[in-house]
Amino acid sequence: MKKIFLFLFCIGYYELTAQPDTNWVQLNNYNPDFNFKLPNNPLILDTINIESFFFKVDSTLGLQVHFIDSISFDSSSLIFTTALTQTNYDTLRTIGKILLLISNGTLTSISDILIDNHRGLEIGFSYDELSTLEREYSFNRIFLYDDKFLTFSITGIETDLQRLLIYKEIFFNSINFD
Repeated sequence: MKKIFLFLFCIGYYELTAQPDTNWVQLNNYNPDFNFKLPNNPLILDTINIESFFFKVDSTLGLQVHFIDSISFDSSSLIFTTALTQTNYDTLRTIGKILLLISNGTLTSISDILIDNHRGLEIGFSYDELSTLEREYSFNRIFLYDDKFLTFSITGIETDLQRLLIYKEIFFNSINFD
């Protein structure tokens, strides 16, 4: 599972540029369970069992969506089982705890959410970006349903937090399940 998270976040650094004030377009995944909006012309990758959508507004702000059609968890993983125990066997909070651990960040917010009868978790954290040591904020909405895993993430720098929060509001409010 750790490899999946690392893959998802590493591939998100792909550089795709656009104007900050671009139009937002509705996207439906190939498996029409959900839809959402991203700024115009996102990068879309469809690999075996994983669909990924990326949009880099500029060098300081990026959005990502990852959908895994069939996921299982390794119950022999000490990290996973320890986190699962610490979160009273709440799988979404376990995933959030592991995201926080991988980022070496500081938790800024966490709350349970419900969208169209799909339970999710919204988690925010800040961390120092490795190459610039600049403080970044990441806000994530995580869903796990019918062995499907779905994440919506937006990340930006601390000095542009106001714009990050505006984009976050548009992005997260566009999420719908069919």
